[in-house]
Amino acid sequence: MTGRTVEVPRGHATRFDLAVGDRLTVTTPDARSGGDLTFPWFDRGITRNVIGYERYGAPPKLPFHVRPGETLHDTEGTAVLLLEENTSLGEIDIMLPGCRRATYADGRAGCRELVAAALGIPVREVTGMASFWENTTATADYYDPFGPKNERPGDSFSVLALRPVSVAVSSCPDTRIRTVPGGCLVVTT
Repeated sequence: MTGRTVEVPRGHATRFDLAVGDRLTVTTPDARSGGDLTFPWFDRGITRNVIGYERYGAPPKLPFHVRPGETLHDTEGTAVLLLEENTSLGEIDIMLPGCRRATYADGRAGCRELVAAALGIPVREVTGMASFWENTTATADYYDPFGPKNERPGDSFSVLALRPVSVAVSSCPDTRIRTVPGGCLVVTT
């Protein structure tokens, strides 16, 4: 459904039903919120493989991030969403699993539980997440996606639906990484 604007406060998620050609834009008005985007059967592994071949040829190198002009794929390898634009200095990460209830001592829902509830599916069916906006480093021993949070007010990204799809967007509840209270995302379709 297009022509909709929704505020997603920290610790919440919302579902958006998109038709082919619909655009979804996620904005951080105050630079205090990041989060995750997913859709049913999103497959980060296939997405990394496809992007790796497109960027680097054969044999592919597997990327950590999706860039404008690249697509997110489902478990059958079908391109579902096209990342059209990312105005942030942070990347759209396709490595992180999304936070989950088990990571919080107080038992709050993580982004995985939030998006599952928004989509009306069990958490076990959340097969992949795209986390935004991350600044990462990697060594031979580890991948560190939690570099400086340097979003600016108004930073955004936009995806275009290549297939009919239900998309969930969460505003991450984590207060250890994003330490400034409050914050929300604004999502427009």
